[in-house]
Amino acid sequence: MEPSKRSNWMDGIAQYMNRTPSKDNLETSSWACYQYGKSMTATEYLEARPWKNKRPSIHVQSIREALG
Repeated sequence: MEPSKRSNWMDGIAQYMNRTPSKDNLETSSWACYQYGKSMTATEYLEARPWKNKRPSIHVQSIREALG
């Protein structure tokens, strides 16, 4: 899930800077993360969500507790 978020973030910065992310302007680990994030399918993204296996009522309860 994180690589997908990061690749989206890198695309936004690249657009702002009028650049295209590449191995020439990113560190090796950042480039690998970018490529992996761009290759993730929607199904893979949803499967990576940490809350996917929790019951909705538990998730709602956690939100209510966090809001006080």
